[in-house]
Amino acid sequence: MRNMKQTRKSLIARCRYYKGELEKDNPYNGTDYAMLWYYESCWVDFSLSSPDSLLGMVKEYKNDGMDKILKRDGVPLSLKALLYNRYTNWSIGYLSGFREWYFTKYLKTTVEEIVRSRKPRKCPLCGGEVVEILYGEPMMPEEDYFKTYHKRVVYGGCCISEHSPEWKCRRCEVVIYKK
Repeated sequence: MRNMKQTRKSLIARCRYYKGELEKDNPYNGTDYAMLWYYESCWVDFSLSSPDSLLGMVKEYKNDGMDKILKRDGVPLSLKALLYNRYTNWSIGYLSGFREWYFTKYLKTTVEEIVRSRKPRKCPLCGGEVVEILYGEPMMPEEDYFKTYHKRVVYGGCCISEHSPEWKCRRCEVVIYKK
């Protein structure tokens, strides 16, 4: 494996908010995104000056299984690990709470925006298995359903509406709506 030396410019190119400005020139001052700008600036500085300082955060991120559910979004693992570390430091509800915060606040997207005309083979976010959501009163546990019908599903509850999602990723639990 080739070891590529990262430059400040290449790291900044991976950021969504921080573009190399000085802290006094943070364009997000006074908004909810000022914190994200600050975390990205710290990530750039840590990556250049003391990359080992990020290793503990990456280990924590992986130990909590986050590396398996948030894969294909173009954000570097060490940056996601830093965001996860900061989130878990000031919040509770680690896994599900971080995932929602990460999508809505950091990526500025919502799961409602994931719409497909047919069931995807793999999750568009993490590459995990996508299964049908069954609504209504469950007649058997999900594993027994698989054994009986040779089809993996998740139960979506008793209530269904015209806006209920059709599919769900078994790994990251993102829901996917049908067009």
